[in-house]
Amino acid sequence: MKFSSFTIYNVYYYLLVTWNLDHTSAKVGSPLKLTPLIRAGRVSEARRLSNVKPLMNGVVSNSGFLTVDEKYDSNLFFWFVRKTKKNWQSAPLVLYLQGGPGCSSVYGLLGENGPFYKTKNKLKRRKYAWTNHYNVLYVDQPVGTGFSYTNSSAGLLRTLQQATDHLYNALHQFFQLYSELRDNDFYVTGESYAGKYVPALAHKIHTSNQTTKAAIRMKGLFIMSGLIDPVNMMHYGEYVYQLGLIDVHQRRQIEVLEDETRAYIRAGLWSNATSNRAHIKHLISKSCQIWDYTKDELELDEHYIEYVQMEDIRQQIHVGNVSFDECSEMVYRGFWEDIMKSVKPLIEELLEHYPIAFVGGQLDVAVAYPLVVRSLKKLEWSGALEYRMARRRILYSDGVRVGGYYKLAGNLQEFFVRNAGHMIPADQPKFTLKLLNMFVKKKFH
Repeated sequence: MKFSSFTIYNVYYYLLVTWNLDHTSAKVGSPLKLTPLIRAGRVSEARRLSNVKPLMNGVVSNSGFLTVDEKYDSNLFFWFVRKTKKNWQSAPLVLYLQGGPGCSSVYGLLGENGPFYKTKNKLKRRKYAWTNHYNVLYVDQPVGTGFSYTNSSAGLLRTLQQATDHLYNALHQFFQLYSELRDNDFYVTGESYAGKYVPALAHKIHTSNQTTKAAIRMKGLFIMSGLIDPVNMMHYGEYVYQLGLIDVHQRRQIEVLEDETRAYIRAGLWSNATSNRAHIKHLISKSCQIWDYTKDELELDEHYIEYVQMEDIRQQIHVGNVSFDECSEMVYRGFWEDIMKSVKPLIEELLEHYPIAFVGGQLDVAVAYPLVVRSLKKLEWSGALEYRMARRRILYSDGVRVGGYYKLAGNLQEFFVRNAGHMIPADQPKFTLKLLNMFVKKKFH
Protein backbone atom coordinates (compact mmCIF):
# COMPACT_ATOMS: atom_id res chain seq x y z
CA MET A 1 0.00 0.00 0.00
CA LYS A 2 1.28 3.47 -0.88
CA PHE A 3 0.68 6.53 1.28
CA SER A 4 0.74 10.11 0.02
CA SER A 5 2.99 12.66 1.67
CA PHE A 6 -0.17 14.43 2.85
CA THR A 7 -1.37 11.28 4.64
CA ILE A 8 2.00 10.71 6.29
CA TYR A 9 2.08 14.38 7.27
CA ASN A 10 -1.30 14.15 9.03
CA VAL A 11 -0.53 10.84 10.74
CA TYR A 12 2.71 12.31 12.03
CA TYR A 13 0.91 15.34 13.43
CA TYR A 14 -1.85 13.22 14.97
CA LEU A 15 0.76 11.22 16.86
CA LEU A 16 2.51 14.40 17.91
CA VAL A 17 -0.51 16.17 19.36
CA THR A 18 -2.09 13.09 20.93
CA TRP A 19 1.19 12.15 22.59
CA ASN A 20 0.91 15.27 24.74
CA LEU A 21 -2.54 16.76 24.20
CA ASP A 22 -2.69 17.91 27.82
CA HIS A 23 -0.33 20.89 27.89
CA THR A 24 -0.62 21.27 31.67
CA SER A 25 1.76 19.99 34.31
CA ALA A 26 1.90 20.50 38.08
CA LYS A 27 5.50 21.68 37.79
CA VAL A 28 5.17 24.10 34.88
CA GLY A 29 1.50 25.10 34.99
CA SER A 30 -0.76 25.65 31.98
CA PRO A 31 -0.23 27.59 28.75
CA LEU A 32 -1.41 31.16 29.31
CA LYS A 33 -4.08 31.93 26.71
CA LEU A 34 -4.70 35.66 26.78
CA THR A 35 -7.38 35.96 24.10
CA PRO A 36 -10.35 35.18 26.41
CA LEU A 37 -9.19 37.88 28.83
CA ILE A 38 -8.67 40.41 26.03
CA ARG A 39 -12.15 39.76 24.64
CA ALA A 40 -13.67 40.11 28.10
CA GLY A 41 -12.00 43.49 28.51
CA ARG A 42 -9.80 42.21 31.33
CA VAL A 43 -6.65 43.70 29.83
CA SER A 44 -5.01 44.67 33.12
CA GLU A 45 -5.39 41.11 34.34
CA ALA A 46 -3.97 39.74 31.09
CA ARG A 47 -0.93 42.00 31.38
CA ARG A 48 -0.38 41.04 35.00
CA LEU A 49 -0.62 37.32 34.31
CA SER A 50 1.68 37.56 31.29
CA ASN A 51 4.47 39.25 33.24
CA VAL A 52 7.68 37.26 33.04
CA LYS A 53 9.52 37.12 36.33
CA PRO A 54 12.68 39.14 35.54
CA LEU A 55 15.29 36.78 34.14
CA MET A 56 17.85 39.59 34.30
CA ASN A 57 17.93 42.94 36.10
CA GLY A 58 16.45 45.73 34.03
CA VAL A 59 14.67 43.45 31.55
CA VAL A 60 10.88 43.67 31.65
CA SER A 61 8.96 41.28 29.42
CA ASN A 62 5.60 39.61 28.91
CA SER A 63 4.72 36.37 27.18
CA GLY A 64 1.79 34.13 26.46
CA PHE A 65 -0.45 32.76 23.73
CA LEU A 66 -2.86 34.55 21.40
CA THR A 67 -5.58 32.39 19.89
CA VAL A 68 -5.82 32.92 16.13
CA ASP A 69 -8.19 30.09 15.19
CA GLU A 70 -10.72 28.93 17.78
CA LYS A 71 -12.06 26.11 15.62
CA TYR A 72 -8.75 24.25 15.75
CA ASP A 73 -7.44 25.80 18.98
CA SER A 74 -4.52 27.40 17.14
CA ASN A 75 -2.35 29.66 19.31
CA LEU A 76 0.66 31.84 18.56
CA PHE A 77 3.29 32.31 21.26
CA PHE A 78 4.73 35.79 21.74
CA TRP A 79 7.46 37.20 23.94
CA PHE A 80 7.42 40.98 24.24
CA VAL A 81 10.52 42.72 25.62
CA ARG A 82 10.32 46.36 26.58
CA LYS A 83 13.07 48.79 25.73
CA THR A 84 15.53 48.32 28.58
CA LYS A 85 16.41 51.99 28.88
CA LYS A 86 14.05 54.81 29.86
CA ASN A 87 10.87 55.91 28.07
CA TRP A 88 9.78 52.54 26.69
CA GLN A 89 6.23 53.86 26.23
CA SER A 90 7.38 56.26 23.49
CA ALA A 91 9.95 53.99 21.82
CA PRO A 92 9.26 52.37 18.43
CA LEU A 93 7.87 48.84 18.39
CA VAL A 94 9.83 46.33 16.32
CA LEU A 95 8.26 43.01 15.31
CA TYR A 96 10.91 40.33 14.76
CA LEU A 97 10.17 37.18 12.74
CA GLN A 98 12.42 34.18 12.18
CA GLY A 99 12.43 32.26 8.90
CA GLY A 100 12.34 28.58 8.04
CA PRO A 101 9.48 28.30 7.38
CA GLY A 102 9.04 26.86 10.85
CA CYS A 103 11.93 28.35 12.86
CA SER A 104 11.29 29.95 16.24
CA SER A 105 11.72 33.67 16.89
CA VAL A 106 12.88 32.66 20.36
CA TYR A 107 16.19 31.99 18.60
CA GLY A 108 16.18 35.63 17.49
CA LEU A 109 15.65 36.71 21.09
CA LEU A 110 18.23 34.46 22.73
CA GLY A 111 20.58 33.83 19.81
CA GLU A 112 20.75 37.08 17.87
CA ASN A 113 19.36 40.38 19.12
CA GLY A 114 17.48 40.06 22.42
CA PRO A 115 18.55 41.48 25.80
CA PHE A 116 20.36 38.34 26.93
CA TYR A 117 21.83 35.07 25.72
CA LYS A 118 22.50 31.70 27.32
CA THR A 119 25.97 30.29 27.76
CA LYS A 120 26.57 26.78 29.05
CA ASN A 121 26.42 27.93 32.66
CA LYS A 122 24.54 31.22 32.87
CA LEU A 123 22.48 33.95 31.26
CA LYS A 124 24.53 36.92 30.04
CA ARG A 125 23.57 40.43 28.96
CA ARG A 126 23.88 41.16 25.23
CA LYS A 127 25.81 44.36 24.65
CA TYR A 128 24.27 45.24 21.30
CA ALA A 129 20.69 44.17 21.96
CA TRP A 130 17.95 45.70 19.85
CA THR A 131 16.03 46.11 23.09
CA ASN A 132 18.52 48.76 24.19
CA HIS A 133 16.75 51.09 21.76
CA TYR A 134 13.38 49.52 20.90
CA ASN A 135 10.46 47.56 22.21
CA VAL A 136 10.73 44.20 20.44
CA LEU A 137 7.93 41.70 19.88
CA TYR A 138 9.04 38.15 19.04
CA VAL A 139 6.37 35.84 17.63
CA ASP A 140 6.60 32.11 16.90
CA GLN A 141 4.70 31.63 13.65
CA PRO A 142 3.20 29.93 11.69
CA VAL A 143 1.32 27.61 14.04
CA GLY A 144 3.53 24.63 14.89
CA THR A 145 6.67 26.79 15.10
CA GLY A 146 8.55 27.04 18.40
CA PHE A 147 5.98 27.06 21.20
CA SER A 148 3.03 27.95 18.94
CA TYR A 149 0.60 25.08 18.62
CA THR A 150 -2.71 23.79 17.34
CA ASN A 151 -4.67 20.81 18.61
CA SER A 152 -5.72 19.62 15.15
CA SER A 153 -3.78 18.71 12.04
CA ALA A 154 -6.45 20.70 10.16
CA GLY A 155 -5.15 23.78 11.97
CA LEU A 156 -1.75 23.56 10.31
CA LEU A 157 -1.10 26.07 7.55
CA ARG A 158 0.05 25.66 3.97
CA THR A 159 0.17 29.17 2.54
CA LEU A 160 1.73 32.54 3.20
CA GLN A 161 -1.71 34.13 3.10
CA GLN A 162 -2.96 31.91 5.93
CA ALA A 163 0.10 32.71 8.04
CA THR A 164 -0.32 36.42 7.35
CA ASP A 165 -3.96 36.39 8.45
CA HIS A 166 -3.02 34.64 11.70
CA LEU A 167 -0.17 37.03 12.39
CA TYR A 168 -2.29 40.10 11.67
CA ASN A 169 -4.94 38.75 14.04
CA ALA A 170 -2.33 38.25 16.77
CA LEU A 171 -0.88 41.70 16.20
CA HIS A 172 -4.23 43.38 16.73
CA GLN A 173 -4.72 41.43 19.94
CA PHE A 174 -1.29 42.58 21.06
CA PHE A 175 -2.26 46.22 20.47
CA GLN A 176 -5.35 45.66 22.60
CA LEU A 177 -3.02 44.50 25.37
CA TYR A 178 -0.69 47.46 24.83
CA SER A 179 -2.96 50.21 23.56
CA GLU A 180 -0.38 52.82 24.62
CA LEU A 181 1.91 51.52 21.85
CA ARG A 182 -0.63 51.78 19.03
CA ASP A 183 0.46 55.29 18.08
CA ASN A 184 4.17 54.46 18.23
CA ASP A 185 6.21 53.93 15.09
CA PHE A 186 6.07 50.26 14.07
CA TYR A 187 8.66 48.32 12.07
CA VAL A 188 8.36 44.84 10.60
CA THR A 189 11.67 42.97 10.59
CA GLY A 190 12.88 39.44 10.01
CA GLU A 191 15.42 37.06 8.59
CA SER A 192 15.65 34.44 5.84
CA TYR A 193 12.19 33.06 4.94
CA ALA A 194 10.82 36.07 6.80
CA GLY A 195 11.78 37.82 3.57
CA LYS A 196 8.32 36.61 2.58
CA TYR A 197 6.56 36.98 5.95
CA VAL A 198 7.60 40.62 6.36
CA PRO A 199 6.28 41.99 3.02
CA ALA A 200 3.13 39.88 3.27
CA LEU A 201 2.26 41.20 6.73
CA ALA A 202 3.25 44.75 5.79
CA HIS A 203 1.01 44.62 2.73
CA LYS A 204 -1.87 43.34 4.88
CA ILE A 205 -1.32 46.22 7.31
CA HIS A 206 -1.07 48.73 4.45
CA THR A 207 -4.33 47.69 2.82
CA SER A 208 -6.21 47.23 6.11
CA ASN A 209 -5.12 50.63 7.42
CA GLN A 210 -7.15 52.23 4.65
CA THR A 211 -10.42 50.87 6.03
CA THR A 212 -9.93 50.19 9.75
CA LYS A 213 -10.18 52.62 12.64
CA ALA A 214 -7.49 50.61 14.43
CA ALA A 215 -4.69 51.56 12.04
CA ILE A 216 -1.11 50.48 12.74
CA ARG A 217 1.53 53.20 12.44
CA MET A 218 3.85 51.21 10.18
CA LYS A 219 7.02 53.07 9.22
CA GLY A 220 9.19 50.54 7.41
CA LEU A 221 10.46 47.02 6.71
CA PHE A 222 13.92 45.67 7.61
CA ILE A 223 14.70 42.36 5.87
CA MET A 224 17.91 40.38 6.49
CA SER A 225 19.09 37.50 4.27
CA GLY A 226 15.63 37.57 2.75
CA LEU A 227 14.25 34.97 0.35
CA ILE A 228 11.97 37.31 -1.58
CA ASP A 229 11.86 36.25 -5.22
CA PRO A 230 13.07 32.65 -5.76
CA VAL A 231 12.73 32.61 -9.56
CA ASN A 232 15.22 35.47 -9.95
CA MET A 233 17.52 34.04 -7.28
CA MET A 234 18.10 30.77 -9.13
CA HIS A 235 21.73 31.53 -10.00
CA TYR A 236 23.57 29.63 -7.30
CA GLY A 237 25.76 27.68 -9.70
CA GLU A 238 27.55 30.71 -11.13
CA TYR A 239 27.90 32.35 -7.71
CA VAL A 240 29.41 29.34 -5.94
CA TYR A 241 31.66 28.69 -8.95
CA GLN A 242 33.01 32.25 -8.76
CA LEU A 243 33.79 31.66 -5.08
CA GLY A 244 35.95 28.73 -6.17
CA LEU A 245 33.90 26.23 -4.19
CA ILE A 246 32.81 24.07 -7.15
CA ASP A 247 34.30 23.27 -10.54
CA VAL A 248 32.86 23.87 -13.98
CA HIS A 249 31.23 20.42 -14.13
CA GLN A 250 29.45 20.93 -10.81
CA ARG A 251 28.37 24.39 -11.92
CA ARG A 252 26.80 22.96 -15.06
CA GLN A 253 24.99 20.28 -13.05
CA ILE A 254 23.49 22.97 -10.82
CA GLU A 255 22.65 25.25 -13.74
CA VAL A 256 20.68 22.46 -15.43
CA LEU A 257 18.64 22.11 -12.23
CA GLU A 258 18.17 25.88 -12.07
CA ASP A 259 16.86 26.02 -15.64
CA GLU A 260 14.49 23.20 -14.80
CA THR A 261 13.38 24.97 -11.61
CA ARG A 262 12.54 28.18 -13.46
CA ALA A 263 10.48 26.13 -15.91
CA TYR A 264 8.61 24.50 -13.02
CA ILE A 265 7.87 27.93 -11.53
CA ARG A 266 6.56 29.26 -14.84
CA ALA A 267 4.32 26.18 -15.10
CA GLY A 268 3.09 26.51 -11.51
CA LEU A 269 4.63 23.17 -10.51
CA TRP A 270 5.54 24.46 -7.07
CA SER A 271 6.31 21.16 -5.38
CA ASN A 272 8.74 20.22 -8.14
CA ALA A 273 10.39 23.64 -7.94
CA THR A 274 10.90 23.33 -4.17
CA SER A 275 12.29 19.81 -4.55
CA ASN A 276 14.80 21.08 -7.10
CA ARG A 277 15.87 23.92 -4.83
CA ALA A 278 16.41 21.42 -2.01
CA HIS A 279 18.52 19.30 -4.39
CA ILE A 280 20.60 22.34 -5.36
CA LYS A 281 21.23 23.20 -1.71
CA HIS A 282 22.23 19.59 -1.06
CA LEU A 283 24.74 19.63 -3.93
CA ILE A 284 26.26 22.91 -2.77
CA SER A 285 26.43 21.74 0.85
CA LYS A 286 28.81 18.98 -0.25
CA SER A 287 31.33 21.71 -1.08
CA CYS A 288 30.64 24.30 1.61
CA GLN A 289 28.51 25.17 4.60
CA ILE A 290 25.70 27.21 3.05
CA TRP A 291 25.00 29.45 6.07
CA ASP A 292 28.62 30.66 6.18
CA TYR A 293 30.97 29.26 3.56
CA THR A 294 34.06 29.95 5.71
CA LYS A 295 32.95 27.51 8.40
CA ASP A 296 32.84 23.74 8.47
CA GLU A 297 29.67 23.53 10.55
CA LEU A 298 26.75 25.78 11.39
CA GLU A 299 27.71 27.40 14.68
CA LEU A 300 24.38 28.10 16.34
CA ASP A 301 24.25 28.74 20.05
CA GLU A 302 21.94 25.89 21.00
CA HIS A 303 22.10 26.43 24.76
CA TYR A 304 18.88 28.41 24.36
CA ILE A 305 16.98 25.26 23.33
CA GLU A 306 17.73 23.57 26.65
CA TYR A 307 17.18 26.82 28.53
CA VAL A 308 13.62 27.53 27.37
CA GLN A 309 12.61 23.94 28.16
CA MET A 310 13.80 24.05 31.78
CA GLU A 311 10.84 23.65 34.12
CA ASP A 312 11.33 26.97 35.93
CA ILE A 313 11.70 28.87 32.64
CA ARG A 314 8.64 27.16 31.15
CA GLN A 315 6.69 28.33 34.17
CA GLN A 316 8.03 31.87 33.96
CA ILE A 317 7.25 32.34 30.26
CA HIS A 318 3.82 30.72 30.64
CA VAL A 319 4.11 27.92 28.09
CA GLY A 320 3.08 25.03 30.31
CA ASN A 321 4.03 21.66 28.91
CA VAL A 322 3.68 22.67 25.24
CA SER A 323 6.41 21.03 23.18
CA PHE A 324 9.10 23.31 21.71
CA ASP A 325 10.28 22.81 18.13
CA GLU A 326 13.08 25.24 17.28
CA CYS A 327 12.82 24.52 13.53
CA SER A 328 9.74 22.49 12.68
CA GLU A 329 10.12 20.04 9.82
CA MET A 330 6.36 19.64 9.98
CA VAL A 331 5.76 23.33 9.28
CA TYR A 332 8.43 23.35 6.57
CA ARG A 333 6.80 20.41 4.79
CA GLY A 334 3.40 22.02 5.12
CA PHE A 335 4.66 25.06 3.20
CA TRP A 336 6.36 22.94 0.54
CA GLU A 337 4.23 24.24 -2.34
CA ASP A 338 4.50 27.86 -1.15
CA ILE A 339 8.26 28.15 -0.72
CA MET A 340 9.13 29.03 -4.33
CA LYS A 341 6.42 31.65 -4.77
CA SER A 342 7.52 35.27 -5.04
CA VAL A 343 6.54 38.33 -3.02
CA LYS A 344 7.92 40.66 -5.71
CA PRO A 345 4.54 42.33 -6.47
CA LEU A 346 4.01 43.07 -2.77
CA ILE A 347 7.45 44.65 -2.44
CA GLU A 348 6.91 46.74 -5.57
CA GLU A 349 3.71 48.20 -4.14
CA LEU A 350 5.15 48.72 -0.66
CA LEU A 351 8.19 50.57 -2.01
CA GLU A 352 5.88 53.33 -3.20
CA HIS A 353 4.87 54.00 0.41
CA TYR A 354 7.47 52.76 2.92
CA PRO A 355 11.25 52.52 3.32
CA ILE A 356 12.45 48.93 2.91
CA ALA A 357 15.95 47.80 3.87
CA PHE A 358 17.45 44.65 2.36
CA VAL A 359 20.48 43.44 4.32
CA GLY A 360 22.82 40.74 2.99
CA GLY A 361 25.79 38.95 4.51
CA GLN A 362 29.06 38.51 2.63
CA LEU A 363 29.50 34.84 3.61
CA ASP A 364 25.92 33.64 3.09
CA VAL A 365 25.27 31.12 0.33
CA ALA A 366 21.74 30.06 1.32
CA VAL A 367 20.37 33.51 0.41
CA ALA A 368 23.47 34.96 -1.21
CA TYR A 369 23.80 38.74 -1.36
CA PRO A 370 24.41 38.91 -5.16
CA LEU A 371 21.23 36.91 -5.71
CA VAL A 372 19.25 39.30 -3.52
CA VAL A 373 20.65 42.22 -5.54
CA ARG A 374 19.69 40.42 -8.74
CA SER A 375 16.10 40.25 -7.47
CA LEU A 376 16.11 43.91 -6.43
CA LYS A 377 17.18 44.94 -9.93
CA LYS A 378 14.14 43.12 -11.33
CA LEU A 379 11.71 45.18 -9.24
CA GLU A 380 9.39 47.44 -11.21
CA TRP A 381 8.58 50.58 -9.25
CA SER A 382 8.99 54.34 -9.54
CA GLY A 383 12.55 54.29 -8.18
CA ALA A 384 13.81 51.36 -10.25
CA LEU A 385 16.05 53.40 -12.54
CA GLU A 386 17.41 55.45 -9.64
CA TYR A 387 18.32 52.23 -7.84
CA ARG A 388 20.10 50.75 -10.85
CA MET A 389 22.12 53.97 -11.21
CA ALA A 390 22.80 54.49 -7.49
CA ARG A 391 26.37 54.67 -6.22
CA ARG A 392 27.57 52.14 -3.71
CA ARG A 393 28.99 53.81 -0.60
CA ILE A 394 31.20 52.61 2.24
CA LEU A 395 29.91 52.21 5.78
CA TYR A 396 32.46 52.11 8.58
CA SER A 397 31.81 49.96 11.62
CA ASP A 398 33.88 52.07 14.02
CA GLY A 399 35.12 55.03 12.01
CA VAL A 400 38.12 53.12 10.66
CA ARG A 401 37.22 49.58 9.66
CA VAL A 402 34.88 48.95 6.74
CA GLY A 403 31.76 47.28 8.07
CA GLY A 404 29.94 47.10 4.77
CA TYR A 405 28.43 49.03 1.89
CA TYR A 406 25.08 50.57 1.05
CA LYS A 407 22.96 51.97 -1.76
CA LEU A 408 19.98 54.29 -1.43
CA ALA A 409 17.28 54.94 -4.01
CA GLY A 410 13.97 56.38 -2.95
CA ASN A 411 12.51 54.00 -0.39
CA LEU A 412 14.88 51.15 -1.24
CA GLN A 413 17.92 50.68 0.98
CA GLU A 414 20.45 47.95 0.19
CA PHE A 415 23.07 46.97 2.78
CA PHE A 416 26.02 44.59 2.49
CA VAL A 417 27.59 43.36 5.75
CA ARG A 418 31.19 42.18 5.71
CA ASN A 419 32.18 39.01 7.57
CA ALA A 420 28.58 37.95 8.16
CA GLY A 421 26.84 34.76 7.14
CA HIS A 422 23.13 34.02 7.02
CA MET A 423 22.48 34.99 10.67
CA ILE A 424 23.67 38.57 10.32
CA PRO A 425 22.78 39.90 13.82
CA ALA A 426 24.58 36.94 15.40
CA ASP A 427 27.73 37.41 13.31
CA GLN A 428 27.92 41.21 13.37
CA PRO A 429 25.71 42.41 16.25
CA LYS A 430 27.18 45.90 16.65
CA PHE A 431 27.08 46.72 12.95
CA THR A 432 23.59 45.26 12.46
CA LEU A 433 22.25 47.41 15.28
CA LYS A 434 23.95 50.40 13.68
CA LEU A 435 22.14 49.65 10.40
CA LEU A 436 18.79 49.33 12.16
CA ASN A 437 19.35 52.64 13.96
CA MET A 438 20.32 54.32 10.69
CA PHE A 439 17.22 52.92 9.04
CA VAL A 440 14.88 54.09 11.80
CA LYS A 441 16.50 57.52 12.22
CA LYS A 442 17.02 58.00 8.47
CA LYS A 443 20.62 59.06 9.08
CA PHE A 444 23.17 57.43 6.80
CA HIS A 445 26.84 57.95 7.54
